[in-house]
Amino acid sequence: MPQVSQVRSSQKRKSTYDLWFWLKLLVTGLVISYLYHVFSTYNKDLSSILTTYTTLKEPEQRLWLFVALLLVPANWALESRKWQLLANKALQLRFSEAFKSTLIGLAVGVAVPAQLGDTLGRVGSLASDNRIRAVGAAVVSNGIQFYVSLLAACLGWWFMAPVLLMLTPLKWSVLGFGIALLSLGFILALLRKRLHPQRKPLRYLGKYAESLDVIRLYRGRELLTALCLGIARYALFSCQYVLVLYQFSLGLSLSELLGGVVFVLSVKTFLPALTVFSDLGVREVSAVYYFTKLGATPDKIMAATLLIWCINILLPLVVGAWFLWQKKWRFN
Repeated sequence: MPQVSQVRSSQKRKSTYDLWFWLKLLVTGLVISYLYHVFSTYNKDLSSILTTYTTLKEPEQRLWLFVALLLVPANWALESRKWQLLANKALQLRFSEAFKSTLIGLAVGVAVPAQLGDTLGRVGSLASDNRIRAVGAAVVSNGIQFYVSLLAACLGWWFMAPVLLMLTPLKWSVLGFGIALLSLGFILALLRKRLHPQRKPLRYLGKYAESLDVIRLYRGRELLTALCLGIARYALFSCQYVLVLYQFSLGLSLSELLGGVVFVLSVKTFLPALTVFSDLGVREVSAVYYFTKLGATPDKIMAATLLIWCINILLPLVVGAWFLWQKKWRFN
């Protein structure tokens, strides 16, 4: 009987590993399809975009673009540190593990819609029996970044509204809605300790409510630290975007560039794509829409948007896919 049990256990582990092999292959295939989709979509515009790149001949321009590239690891390091801080309430996580799982989440996000793929990638790649409890930490991490984007959108609304030519009543209505959402997030943070799995409305989630139980364990200082990390990441990414835009000589002031970046990030946050396949399209369309109203050239805007996407999304995505194959999954 023990031998039969061992054989069955071995067969079960083998079938599980085979499943994850095919899942890895699926994700890799979707990443490749994603890259093909992007470059085939922009094939018609690549000649004009590449021509725009050739105008960046000054050493100072190339230096600042190199600085923007160097900020990529810092950007994802901040996100990884935030994820590590929050996930530590469910399991002990080293920074290196947090960094890898963050990029794996980015890669898996290609295969699964919205933030679900990111959460599955992060949590599934953790080598721990308690990793299911980290789902709540992933929800909090994504929620904090959403809150930061909402806060930036409300603060930047005064710069964006005049460019968008919005009527005063609509301008105040949108701002009021944003402030209401900010207030709701603050109230949820205050009431987090009451979010017990056996209480309404979490108990209607059944067994999935247990994975959110970690939310009530956070102290105020931990949430504040995570919020500061989220703000730092948003600020760093905005600096990257402004650096890239500025090198293309759009003829816009710093406040106009910042307003445009906040608008693009707001559209990307509040109009989530079904998959990352249309991520670049959302950024490009919103950037062209906003900056052309200020008199900027569409070719330069597209070139800058494609460049910031390549250095801040494409490179980490490829690294995340590599981490996915390097990861030795653990199952019981």
